[in-house]
Amino acid sequence: MKKVKHATTVMKVPSSSGKKLPWEAAEELNINHWYRNIYENMPEVRARLLYTDTRIHVKFDVKEEYILAKRLQMQDQVCMDSCVEFFFSIGGSEYINYEINCIGTYLCYKCRPGRIFDVNPVGLKETDFMITTSLPRGQAIPEPVECPPGGYTVEFSIPFAFINGVLGGEAPHAGTVWKGNLYKCGDDLTKCHWGSWSELLCPELDFHRPEFFKDITFR
Repeated sequence: MKKVKHATTVMKVPSSSGKKLPWEAAEELNINHWYRNIYENMPEVRARLLYTDTRIHVKFDVKEEYILAKRLQMQDQVCMDSCVEFFFSIGGSEYINYEINCIGTYLCYKCRPGRIFDVNPVGLKETDFMITTSLPRGQAIPEPVECPPGGYTVEFSIPFAFINGVLGGEAPHAGTVWKGNLYKCGDDLTKCHWGSWSELLCPELDFHRPEFFKDITFR
């Protein structure tokens, strides 16, 4: 039997209480399926997932040629900036899309089949996601500038209480399986790009294709 590609497992760690999470122990997920505009030097993007009793934690490490971050308000169209994204479902046809630019501005929608978006999902609070960035948080980058030589990191966590309020269900435990995908985009960059962890097997560019989500298994 052919092994399914791009599935992953998520390790549980004790609630951090502000302590550094053991990211080095998490599986590295590479975003390396690129669409349309493919250049000699594409962004290098790695993501990692961990979870505690109360949250799923997500970290992106990104190196790209230029960075841009014009959007400063929650629910702005951050996909136009240097942006990373995590889309996931917990067992049904509805899913959450979480998008965040390189300075920590985010967008979070509840999504239904047929590209129906709830732009104000129940329980959404700007302060709930414990966002940290290696670039100055909230400081606009209005024109493309060279990326720092070592790249940048974006880290956030999503409370299970929020997820369950939006999608139903319970907090995951060992053996729980979600489905999801991770993305990198930059629509307004001179070298615009769109990449994913799980390949989108469709002729048109569309991140909102949950049929191409892959298994995310909690252990």
